Amino acid sequence: MPGYPPDISSYLFGNILSVTKADLYLMIILSLIVVYIVIALFHYWKAYLFDEEFASIIGIGTTYLEFLLLILVAMTVAVRLI
Repeated sequence: MPGYPPDISSYLFGNILSVTKADLYLMIILSLIVVYIVIALFHYWKAYLFDEEFASIIGIGTTYLEFLLLILVAMTVAVRLI
């Protein structure tokens, strides 16, 4: 890269001055969505994460919860990378 070479910490943590209002709004909205879903499905996840076989026996959709958990983790990581 031409010019001043940035140090490794700027690649890891970014620059706070480059965050726009749109980025902040997106982070807030995605964070609220993740928190709402976790609160709404907390008891199902508690059963699923403690014992997947027991959760499937009592009729909880474990595949659905697993995929939803992966999507929420991806959304959380995406919010942190913005």
